[in-house]
Amino acid sequence: EQALPDLALVEMGHPDGGALELLMVLRGHDGDLPVIMLTDQAEVDEAVESLNLGAAAYVLKPPSLDEVLAVVNQHLERRRLRQENVLLAAEVHQELEERQKAESERDLLYAAVESAGEVVVVTDAESRVQYVNRAFVETTGYEREEILGKDLGLLAGDTDAGPPIEEIQRDIERTGWWRGTVVSRRKDGTPLHESCTVAPVLEENGAISNF
Repeated sequence: EQALPDLALVEMGHPDGGALELLMVLRGHDGDLPVIMLTDQAEVDEAVESLNLGAAAYVLKPPSLDEVLAVVNQHLERRRLRQENVLLAAEVHQELEERQKAESERDLLYAAVESAGEVVVVTDAESRVQYVNRAFVETTGYEREEILGKDLGLLAGDTDAGPPIEEIQRDIERTGWWRGTVVSRRKDGTPLHESCTVAPVLEENGAISNF
């Protein structure tokens, strides 16, 4: 398939005629193609009709070189800007689709964690609670607002049972996670024995941001 030009100059008043038909053919192949009509003063009415059919402009013959170059450069620049806008719009559309997909995946993950039967807790690197799911509230008796931002050690109460923190840290450094049984207390003070898994969330530089 032969590529179309970036711009077309069509001379009107040819003995063979057909300038308007050629205009429509060119615009039919590329609706954004700038077509500039070259016309005599006597053909101005037909030139105006060409604008209604999609021509970008018309220039009276005989045109000066500077006049033709000015019109050509003007419409080539407009075409370039339109094409850039189309590409930009496509990029923005793709970015919005990716963002919507990420938000949908996040919402799905949140719904799954919220409805899970197991307790899920997210803390920052200093063990301050940033998120607890519904199972945590039902299991411990603490409401979210009572525990969010607090040190996770609040749940330990005065009990010393369970593995020492050094053991947990050592296993995480060696294997990337820790699994075992921890002993904490519900809000009413009754002991709570739970099997749990602790795993770090790493930033791009490898630093721990969350557990």
